[in-house]
Amino acid sequence: MNRKQIRAWWKVASFVAGKLHHSPDCLNLNRDTNRIRDATEQLEGLLRKLAIADSRNWLSAKQLLVLDLGRSVGQLEKLLDETKKEISDVTKQTSVTTGEVFLDLMALKQEFDDLCFDSKKKILSCVSKRIQLEDLDLGRFRIELHLETLSRRAYYEVIAIDANRANSNDGVTHPHIQDDRLCEGDAQPAIKLALQQGRLLDFFQIVDQVLSTYNASSAYVTIREWEGMICGHCGHSADRDETRECDDCEALICDGCVYCCQDCDGSFCGNCDVSCSDCLNGVCKSCITECKECDESFCSNCLTENGRCTHCEEKTKENSEAGNTGAEVHGQLVGETAVSP
Repeated sequence: MNRKQIRAWWKVASFVAGKLHHSPDCLNLNRDTNRIRDATEQLEGLLRKLAIADSRNWLSAKQLLVLDLGRSVGQLEKLLDETKKEISDVTKQTSVTTGEVFLDLMALKQEFDDLCFDSKKKILSCVSKRIQLEDLDLGRFRIELHLETLSRRAYYEVIAIDANRANSNDGVTHPHIQDDRLCEGDAQPAIKLALQQGRLLDFFQIVDQVLSTYNASSAYVTIREWEGMICGHCGHSADRDETRECDDCEALICDGCVYCCQDCDGSFCGNCDVSCSDCLNGVCKSCITECKECDESFCSNCLTENGRCTHCEEKTKENSEAGNTGAEVHGQLVGETAVSP
């Protein structure tokens, strides 16, 4: 590197060191100390009451006070555990020098491709090696660390460069990455500590290592399901050549959940398939027809040319035949007798 480049990276190192240069944060410790003192005073008060109840042989009061003492001791133990953790966190907060950060940056340039610093957004980034998990090629990833967040909860993103996205979820570019956020798993404490202590080289190395590991039990999408499609009806994964779209709602369905309309031979999901009221065969919504008499839904095979179902058609015929065979009646005046011609 020339002098200009060295000065530029030294400036970055100075910015990082400034973000991480702090005195131990004792605010939480002070808060915990006050809570412990209050809990101790409460415990002492209960012990005094217990002594009085014991001296006067108040059995019911003693039983209640013993229960209260148990709860008070449990609360005090919890406060002590929390304080112990706060003390541990404070001891881990160490100041880092500009020189140490600069050496990490130089090591990063040697180990990773395309180390960059965006001076406007204050983002330090580098590119991982090509990631291949089993037979799944996921390409390279750009790890972007937002340096402005180092003084609080550090934020970073892992963005796919040669994205090979899961077919079932466009936001998943790696079994452990969703929407550019890495599921750190067991590496979370190590990543958090590296960022707290300004060990940039360790941070990028750990993230790169996590990208190279695979745990099916915690994957957003497993490798086995990566190339598959999720059936919108049963929710299970299927190979692309074993799925199709519903001709009505265009939902993706597997071959096991597809319904074929017996009238038009179209493919439909369970939500777009209806059953004929007579033969019970599946028919799509476009092919199903209501009987104009009973308003029930039928397939074309179960409707007559008159648009009626078999039951209504027979009933109509019976009514018609009954009307045609009825006796003819002639009107007569009172007192007159019908005369045959």
